[in-house]
Amino acid sequence: MESKNRSVWIIVVAIVALVGCCCLLACSTAGIGLLARLSPDCCGDWGSKAEEEGEPQFQRVTESFSSGQAPTLWISSFAGGVTVLGDDVEEISVTATKKARRRSDLDRIQITMTEREGGLEIKIRNPSRVTNASVSLEVTVPAATHLEADLAAGAVVVEGLTGGLRAASAAGAIVLMDVSGGIDAKTAAGVVSARNASGPISLESAAGIIEYQGVPSGECHFEASAGSIAVDLPAEPNLAVDLQATIGAVDAACDVEGTSTRRKLKGVIGTGTEGTLRARATVGDIDLICR
Repeated sequence: MESKNRSVWIIVVAIVALVGCCCLLACSTAGIGLLARLSPDCCGDWGSKAEEEGEPQFQRVTESFSSGQAPTLWISSFAGGVTVLGDDVEEISVTATKKARRRSDLDRIQITMTEREGGLEIKIRNPSRVTNASVSLEVTVPAATHLEADLAAGAVVVEGLTGGLRAASAAGAIVLMDVSGGIDAKTAAGVVSARNASGPISLESAAGIIEYQGVPSGECHFEASAGSIAVDLPAEPNLAVDLQATIGAVDAACDVEGTSTRRKLKGVIGTGTEGTLRARATVGDIDLICR
């Protein structure tokens, strides 16, 4: 009988010990979770959620490359704004700033800068498909640089280039100032603006307004699928003009010899020998000013 009671007590003690261990483990787990919430730097991945909910993380990369006076700059990027400034220099200076939700994600964004014959190629990639990530790019170049820029998302700002440019963005504005040498700029969504521009030019926006101010020559083309077009010319240009708004109006504050209706204008300003200006707006007005 005594042996049987001893066995019962051993079983009871074992059960109590097991329950106690389980309680201790549960409390420990809860304590670690609470500590992780209070201190994101503690306990490894326990703090990752707090970091995600916190401030964006940034990382800056800077490089400089000898280039000569008239290089070509190639830029392609998945997301982020690009600013290119022409200056009296003979090198290309690049500042790239990565942005992501977590610091560990910054290293997953790839930036490659490769010197090519005649210039520099910058590629910005997101192979891991990091969410809420982008790279802003600021580049100073010789004024005679030729620019080739392709962005999946982001604005393009260019100032002081005389070597011509081609810029395209699937979603973002394109702003050009003091540029010449042949210009081709288009976006699927956003404003396209060129100020103090000269020479041949083509500006297109699928959804956004187009603004031009400068001295055009050669072939000049402006097209907006959903947005207005405003063209500001010198007082006495010598251009052939062909303007048409499908759903909208054409208004010309210039002395044009030719034919005009509410939605169409075709004719010549001055001698018409310095270039051809063609504008098309599917939904939007076209305004032409000479001053």
